[in-house]
Amino acid sequence: GMRPDAILGDFDSITTATRRHFEKLGVPLLHDPSQENTDFEKGLLHLKTLGFQHVVIAGITGLLLDHTFGNVSILLRHAREMDIVVLDRHSRIDLITRPRRFASVVGQRVSIVPLPSASGVTYAGLKYPLRDATLAFGIREGTCNEALGKSFRVSLNSGVLLIFRSIVD
Repeated sequence: GMRPDAILGDFDSITTATRRHFEKLGVPLLHDPSQENTDFEKGLLHLKTLGFQHVVIAGITGLLLDHTFGNVSILLRHAREMDIVVLDRHSRIDLITRPRRFASVVGQRVSIVPLPSASGVTYAGLKYPLRDATLAFGIREGTCNEALGKSFRVSLNSGVLLIFRSIVD
């Protein structure tokens, strides 16, 4: 029931029926046949050219683990230029490069994963606090923590962190 502002990609998987449906609705079809980047990255690049700095993304995690890891790699390429939030069925994932405060509820699951590393990481308001640590993918991450109250804070001196918060009712 939603009408997109545009459909962008290489169109290697769009059906004729879907294409005709959106053409009839007047939705612009922005064809980019390049195979140098994915449709997801084409979308991010398009949003950048339109001047968007805050982006909420849904549908980049799922059953294909290779695509999920590839999409995380793409997120890393753009994390310093855009404020990015990813939503999936279970989590809200914020990419951060600077200190941030996050809304939470008592007992909410919180995981903090470096992408690929972050130094000077400190967090407060979580069951297991951390102070001035280095987190590095494959070496040390902060999974399975828990919010103690209505908010928590994460700071870092350098790098990129993925902040996972479970979606609660």
